[in-house]
Amino acid sequence: MALVDYLVNARIQSTWFVTGVFIQRNAQALRELDRTGLCEWQNHGARHHAPVLGHTSIYGVPAVNTVEGLAREVLEGVRQVQTLGAIPTIYRGATAKYSPAALEWLLEHRWAVGGYSVALDEGAGASWGRMGALAKTVRAGGVVLAHGNHAERGNGARVFAALKSVAQRGLHPISWREALTVGTLNTTGLR
Repeated sequence: MALVDYLVNARIQSTWFVTGVFIQRNAQALRELDRTGLCEWQNHGARHHAPVLGHTSIYGVPAVNTVEGLAREVLEGVRQVQTLGAIPTIYRGATAKYSPAALEWLLEHRWAVGGYSVALDEGAGASWGRMGALAKTVRAGGVVLAHGNHAERGNGARVFAALKSVAQRGLHPISWREALTVGTLNTTGLR
């Protein structure tokens, strides 16, 4: 995969919010990537269900609907991320939409909530041209969201090209862990 090769060859630190389903389907590849020491693994839920209570779907993505559903989604996601040898502390829900009650539950249970400043690939659907335009909006200290999956859409190649254009402007990605260490990121901030 061009994106992973780029990250590894350029020695770029990155944070991957992974679902339990993605881990199960790609466990060996993720473990190999983990051995590079360049990745931080965080929680994107067990089944990629949106953390929204009182709804059955958001943008066509299933929602957790209840507090019990949210707890299952988050805690099963933790269990899956732990199979990679990580202890996740940040949760980013599918769709990046959070109902007030879901957000309250997450914060009560001491989860940092992963926000972002630029959705580089607009949920893995942006065209080459659109992604190039979004790459120009990336600023120092910003959090870039991009999907490394969806090879069937050619998304990895578009993200790879966009990240290279960001690097050519002198901006270099760091992981959430690095950002928290140097105090440049507020993980509870939502867009």
